[in-house]
Amino acid sequence: MASKDKDAAVGRGKKGSKGASAKSPMKTESMKLTGFQSFAYKHLRKMGTSYARKHPELGESLAKARFHIIPEAYAATAFMIMIISFFIAPIIGPLVVYQYFLKMRINSAIESRKKNIEIQLPYAVNFLAAMAATNATPEVILKSLAGQKEIYGDICDEASWIYRDTRILGIDIIKALKNGIKRSPSRKFGEFIQGIINSLTSGRPLKGYLTDIANKYMDENRMEQQKFLETLAFLAESYVVVGVAFPIFFMVIMIIMYWVSGSGMQVTDEMLYAVVFGMLGIINGVYLFIVKIVTPEV
Repeated sequence: MASKDKDAAVGRGKKGSKGASAKSPMKTESMKLTGFQSFAYKHLRKMGTSYARKHPELGESLAKARFHIIPEAYAATAFMIMIISFFIAPIIGPLVVYQYFLKMRINSAIESRKKNIEIQLPYAVNFLAAMAATNATPEVILKSLAGQKEIYGDICDEASWIYRDTRILGIDIIKALKNGIKRSPSRKFGEFIQGIINSLTSGRPLKGYLTDIANKYMDENRMEQQKFLETLAFLAESYVVVGVAFPIFFMVIMIIMYWVSGSGMQVTDEMLYAVVFGMLGIINGVYLFIVKIVTPEV
C-alpha cells in the first residue's frame, strides 16, 4: 500500500513538473558537464568532494555566480587544470590556476551579476508594481518577471529560481523567497525580497509595498543621475582649461620664449608635434578614462 502511494506521489510530481515546464516562461538550464569536466570529475572526484566539504561556501558562490555545475565537479576540474599547468609552469602555474578558478573567476562573475541586478532593480520593481496593481499573486508576478530576461537581465534569473522553487519543487512562497535571498549576489535585491516577505507575513497589500519601494528606487536613481550630470559638467569645464586652453597657452609661451631668448633656444617642428600629438593625446586619453569610470551603467 505504501509503495502504491509512493508511486502515485511520484506520478503526480512528474505531471506537475511537466505542466509547470510547459507553462513556465523560463528556459531550463542544463547542468550537464563538458567532456573535460567529466574526465576531471571521474579521476579527481575524491579531491573535489573533499575540497567542497571543507569549503561549503564554494557551493554558495557558484549559485550566486550562476555557474551550473556542482561544487565537487568544479573543484575537480580546477585541480585537473592545476596538474596540467604544473608541467607548463611548475609552482607558479598551479598557484595562478587556483587563484583564478577558485577565487577570481567566481568573484568576478558574482560582482558582474550584482551590478547588473542593482542597475535593473528600479525598473524591474516598477514592472512588479504594475503587475501587483492587477491583484496578481506573488507567484504570477515572479513568473511574469522571469520571462523578461532580454529587458531586465540577471534579475529575471533570480525571479525564475524563486518561481521554480514554488511551482516545480513545491516550496511555499516564504521559504522560496528566503532561498532567493541566500542565492542572490546583491544585498540590495535581498533587502527588497525581505520587504516582500514582511508584507506577506504582516498582511500588508503587496501592491502598496511595491509601489512605495518603486518610487523610492526611482528617486534614488534620479539622484544618482543628477550627481553624474554634475560630475560630467565639472569634467567638461576642467577639460576646457586643461585640454584646450593649456596646450595653446603652452605653445604660445614656447614661441615667445624663442623670440625673446638670447641663448639660442629653438622651437623645432618636433617639439610642436610632441605637444600636439603627445600632450593632447595623453590629456584626452586620461579624460576619456575618467569619464568611462564615472559613467553609470544603464
